[in-house]
Amino acid sequence: MSFEKIFKSDIINKKINNRYLQTYKERPHISKYRLETNENSNYININEKILINYSTKLSKTYIAAINIVNDLFVTLYSINSRNMFVFRLDLNNNNNNIKEFEQYLNKNKHNNLELRLFGFQNADINNNAFMVLNKLADIAIKYAIPISEIDLFGNEIRHIAIDLKIGSTFNILLENRLYRPGELISQPQNK
Repeated sequence: MSFEKIFKSDIINKKINNRYLQTYKERPHISKYRLETNENSNYININEKILINYSTKLSKTYIAAINIVNDLFVTLYSINSRNMFVFRLDLNNNNNNIKEFEQYLNKNKHNNLELRLFGFQNADINNNAFMVLNKLADIAIKYAIPISEIDLFGNEIRHIAIDLKIGSTFNILLENRLYRPGELISQPQNK
């Protein structure tokens, strides 16, 4: 089972009004120290895209996004080849990344893929955010790509890492300890 049809229905019926979480299980934690041991991870910035592959034991094992607040972190993992196409976009600069994402999907649609969406924390739940999410849901349905995890909106900052060997996601512990209650709550920026 995957979440793309539920997600599309919730967008159409505007059932997304606060934190929206669809997942099979709670994400485990990983320390920033472990991510950075042996320079074992790539970090992605806003409005950047990366195509990465885990092919040998010398390959980087993790891809990570720190401080996901108003942007969207999208990951597409190929289970068989251990390739991952990832990008982060903000609401004001999203068309090129989405077009390149669809081009990548068109070339790799027969691979065993999983899509994950994280972000838009503290973003206004407005028409622009819904347009981007609706477009991504349409692309997932068009290419029959399962969405295996969705973590959108709400008021907590996200720090996400993905293991390229097995495709699982982790919450990054930036200070190498568990967070205290309310520590990740982000304050909206004044506009």
